[in-house]
Amino acid sequence: MGKFRVKRYTGLSVSILMCLYENDIPSFFSVAYKTALNQTLIPTEFVLVVDGPINNSLAIEIKHLQQHCNKINVIFNRINFEVNKGHGEARRVGVLNCTSKYVAIFDADDIYDRKRLELQVGFLEANPEVAIIGSQIIEVDSQTLEPLGRRVLPVEHDDIINTMKVKCPLNQMTVMFVRNAVLNVGNYQSFFHNEDYYLWIRLAINGYQFHNLDLDLVKARVNPLFYRRRGGVEYFLSELKIQKFLLKTKLIPLALFVFNVCVRFILQVILSEKIRSKLFKLLFRKKVVRV
Repeated sequence: MGKFRVKRYTGLSVSILMCLYENDIPSFFSVAYKTALNQTLIPTEFVLVVDGPINNSLAIEIKHLQQHCNKINVIFNRINFEVNKGHGEARRVGVLNCTSKYVAIFDADDIYDRKRLELQVGFLEANPEVAIIGSQIIEVDSQTLEPLGRRVLPVEHDDIINTMKVKCPLNQMTVMFVRNAVLNVGNYQSFFHNEDYYLWIRLAINGYQFHNLDLDLVKARVNPLFYRRRGGVEYFLSELKIQKFLLKTKLIPLALFVFNVCVRFILQVILSEKIRSKLFKLLFRKKVVRV
């Protein structure tokens, strides 16, 4: 794609926050951190939360990551948990250890467009009323990287709030936010598979503004376990708690609460994983148009 500019905004700092745990694949992690650092806007720091014990292959990749950071003058900060505590706690501690105005969430197995930081920081700087920004994503096969579908979410604040009443309105691995805004509403908190959704709701009820760029800034790897993790009684109970919170905070009326819970019970408890997978792809994903 040719040469590209490397930027450092004067007086502006951006933290990359990534969490890693023992089941992450070293080769995927390598691609993720390299694309996170190979940006047209260089981050100020890279905060890595190691959530529990890891294998030697991941430990070697962390050393390579640190060397990469040193080479391009990015501060590297590693936080270690002796036992796995889950994404909610890992991200909570990670945000506390970030020192920048903006924090960008990066997952340890995805592939990032090199302009992601520049585009998101540019938007937030130009629109200071916005506290959190995401983007669209392309889901790809975890091994072949063959495009599987496009996960499209609303762009404007009001549409995002309306979507929040039905489902999570942001792609977690694309999110950048104003650190102080997240701290002001209590930061990430442990919430089975829904720590991000729970945080977005708390930001919304406290009046913070949202935006999604209408750009595909992340290729998200999808493996066979993806739809299995989005089903089962435990997942449904987590979703039920979210719906109760939406009802309690008056973001949704009772009728919509009943509808949301019924739909989730059918999708997550009654239907088989195979049928659930087909419905997700049919209802919530768009085909990737090849050009």
